[in-house]
Amino acid sequence: MILVEGYFDHARVAAGGFPAVVATCGTALTELQARTLRGMAEDTVVCYDGDQAGTRAAVKAAMTILAAGGFPRIVRLPEGMDPDDHIASRGMGSFMDLVEKAPGPVGFCLDLLEGGFPRGVAGVRAAKRLMEIVSSGSDPLVREQLLLEVEAASGFSRAALENHLKYSGRQDDRPRPGSREEPDRTDDALAAALVAGGSLDC
Repeated sequence: MILVEGYFDHARVAAGGFPAVVATCGTALTELQARTLRGMAEDTVVCYDGDQAGTRAAVKAAMTILAAGGFPRIVRLPEGMDPDDHIASRGMGSFMDLVEKAPGPVGFCLDLLEGGFPRGVAGVRAAKRLMEIVSSGSDPLVREQLLLEVEAASGFSRAALENHLKYSGRQDDRPRPGSREEPDRTDDALAAALVAGGSLDC
């Protein structure tokens, strides 16, 4: 299942011969919708606009799917392009190649880092942002896989990362992504992740 933002994105993907596509039509994905998507398909690929706002929205949607027990992947489109633009200019084959190669949410965010994972204060902030993504997962196996990816990329020990999860309290005390009780902390979280030496704007 491919999740896109707009009506024209939906129409273009469907017209290209891939009918398993759903559009949010400009609204934030809810956990109920994420659970519905999981009932329709095991694999969900988020493909939002290739700009900063689209990147943020895609990660937020992925976290909502993680909270619903899924393991989504995220397509990274070229800057300034949406699925409609990409298919129109580069063809359905090129688009589906991006879909097939799309990484999970942690891998997607790591791909945004230029010059490798930052160190020092910047590395701590980047790791904390990635651990927000990890902690949103409700499936233990999915969380384990995401945690392994953060450990391998960041260089932080498993013990340190697990202690961060334990003491951050996110998984127990804060509303899950996509729930009605969830306050919009997206901008605060992203602002904290904008760090010198490596911008993790996801």
